[in-house]
Amino acid sequence: MLRLSNYVTIVLFIFICLPTTASPEKLFYKAPTHFGVTKYFVNDYSADNDPKTDDTRLFQRAIDDIWKQGGGKLVVEKGKYSLLNVVLKSNVHIEIEAGTVIFPYLDPTPNNRFLKKAYAIFELTSKYAEPLKSVSIRGLGGDFIVDISTAINKKNRVFFIKNVQNFLISNVEILDDYSKFSAFVLNGEYVGQRILGPKNGEIRNARVLGADYGYGLVQAQLGESILFQNLYGLGGATLRLESHTKNLRDLTKFTPLNNIRANNIKCEKGNAAFMVSPHFVKNGQFNVDNIKAKGCGWAVRTSNGFTTKEEKSLGLYAGSFSAKSTIRNVSAQFGEYYAQIKPKHYRYIPCVLVANIDRKAISKATGKSFVGPSIGVVLLDTDYQSFMGSDEILRSDGFYPEQQLVMGDKTSKDLCKSIPFQNNSNT
Repeated sequence: MLRLSNYVTIVLFIFICLPTTASPEKLFYKAPTHFGVTKYFVNDYSADNDPKTDDTRLFQRAIDDIWKQGGGKLVVEKGKYSLLNVVLKSNVHIEIEAGTVIFPYLDPTPNNRFLKKAYAIFELTSKYAEPLKSVSIRGLGGDFIVDISTAINKKNRVFFIKNVQNFLISNVEILDDYSKFSAFVLNGEYVGQRILGPKNGEIRNARVLGADYGYGLVQAQLGESILFQNLYGLGGATLRLESHTKNLRDLTKFTPLNNIRANNIKCEKGNAAFMVSPHFVKNGQFNVDNIKAKGCGWAVRTSNGFTTKEEKSLGLYAGSFSAKSTIRNVSAQFGEYYAQIKPKHYRYIPCVLVANIDRKAISKATGKSFVGPSIGVVLLDTDYQSFMGSDEILRSDGFYPEQQLVMGDKTSKDLCKSIPFQNNSNT
């Protein structure tokens, strides 16, 4: 007869030895177990809490001091600060107390080059072969705020993320007013003959309010093993996987997007919650789960790869994403008037809704989108992979059946004229 301890041993053996299924929320960032030194921005560096003061040099000094002492933590007490192009250093972790407001510091004097040049508030990168390693910026006790809504130069990125490994950014709300870039931009740093992008990182609990149609919260152009979780965008595309810059035209110099995970991605009164556009790059795999849209053009928008005339002359061809990529659990709620619409997608709008497009309400920044009704739940305009089936659409409140899963160019060129939309009951 077996003793109880034998049963426990058997159960533990089975539990440990059974294979496990990888979760979409697999963590890629490894947090430090202890901090070598802890500094306080106000108490230790006498920051004055006046947003009219340029706090950049003081903030950079605090980061450098902690880095020189082997790494540690910088606590930013609740207040208002102005920063520009702060560069993180390895093993430095920044904790910003909830309610803190950070502004971009733009000196209005005529000789300030940042009045016209693109800039960032936080830069996570190394200009050397050795990447920036083990860094984080997170709200302490809730969200901190980055207010770029009144910036006199709209060419701004809040977080410019390039040659960095093992990073975390969490608990941040961004107040925007149609900036020219996404708030988070993941790209690459030229180092010798290579372009080095971010690897092993997480962006969690982030929001943008007032984003432009052509941008949004996150644009990932390069990145390996990155997790995006709990993202919200009011305007724009909340999570955009779009591998396109002139720097990426030499395909031998970089590792493309791969092993991208995302969960709980939301859009409201914008273009899309999740957008995919490979341009000329053959990218790896993404797996996105739990996508929600309310009054947006789409919940999910995917595009074929394509090249411009100039790119074709360089020997570039249409790109793609891995056939192993998946999009799961999509929900959308129809909105009549506030979606950001791309003109080439007009043909997908039911005739009964065309009158709801306000062609005078042009996006402030790009001038290429209009305000109008939600177009559909999912646009699959791809030849290389379908990514999902109609069974992954959990809810489509207020949409006509034809608007749920639109197959792009596989659908008629003018959906309004070719499909006789009736006033049938919405789903």
